[in-house]
Amino acid sequence: MRLLLSGGMIALCIVLPAALLLLLFRARVQCRVYLASLAAMIAGLLLVLGWSILGFWYAVGTFWPHTFAAAFLGIVLYRILRGLPQSWFPKKRSEVALTGVNLLLAALCCSFLLLFLARGDVYEGEPLTLSAPLRGGTFYVMGGGGNWSVNHHAFFIPYQRYALDITQVGALGFRAAGMSPVTLEEYRIFGAEILAPCEGEVLTIENGLPNQKPLDPDTSHLPGNHVVLLCRGYSVVLAHMQPGSVTVRVGETVKVGQLLGRVGNSGSTMEPHLHVHAVEGRQVDGRGVAAPVLVDGEFLIKGDTFTK
Repeated sequence: MRLLLSGGMIALCIVLPAALLLLLFRARVQCRVYLASLAAMIAGLLLVLGWSILGFWYAVGTFWPHTFAAAFLGIVLYRILRGLPQSWFPKKRSEVALTGVNLLLAALCCSFLLLFLARGDVYEGEPLTLSAPLRGGTFYVMGGGGNWSVNHHAFFIPYQRYALDITQVGALGFRAAGMSPVTLEEYRIFGAEILAPCEGEVLTIENGLPNQKPLDPDTSHLPGNHVVLLCRGYSVVLAHMQPGSVTVRVGETVKVGQLLGRVGNSGSTMEPHLHVHAVEGRQVDGRGVAAPVLVDGEFLIKGDTFTK
């Protein structure tokens, strides 16, 4: 399972973009329109892979999208300087058909980018402003934003529509020592301190569930060990903590920055990370009408980073 998942992420995030760039570099073309359609199709696919939920850059290295973008521009410039075909339009039926396919794929990618990805940072309703719940490193948003194109939570759980999944990355943008960590301790975020992102009352805690092995989620306890805070009329859930690490009690009033617990891998989670979401009103189970959250004044979406 681990090797299959790692192989799939590498194939989708590295092998496929590299193959598309190699195609653009080596393609033999007889007309300019076909070359332009090929470049447009590849650019659209790279953008979709780079910024949608399909990109697992925290696992394979967050530098890759920028590397592929630079390589794409370099190849386009190389082909222009090398000399463009004399003919503008395709003459062979095969090239006409391929041009049509390329333009169709490019149009589909552009539609997806404009309709969904471009609106990934749009939210509805009054947002809740929170302080960063983590410190001591660079943190990467694995999933978050205003719609399903950047936030996998929006697919499945309405009350987690604006939820954030946050991991920690190193200098090169890896969340662990390798692409296929075996132990929880290999993840940079494992054991990180979780801080109260707002002042409020502790509504609920769970502290006794075990950590799960990587890629072995406990689907019967979605948030795992967690804390629910009532902050300014919203219930804020911070989930997937280590067992025994929760430091607060139900009914206690916490201050911003107060230690709540440590990042673990309890509950329905594939790997260590911090899950945060908010719902309207006093909801001890953390369920209700989803509310957008701002972290230090910013609406974070998939691919964003912050350093604390």
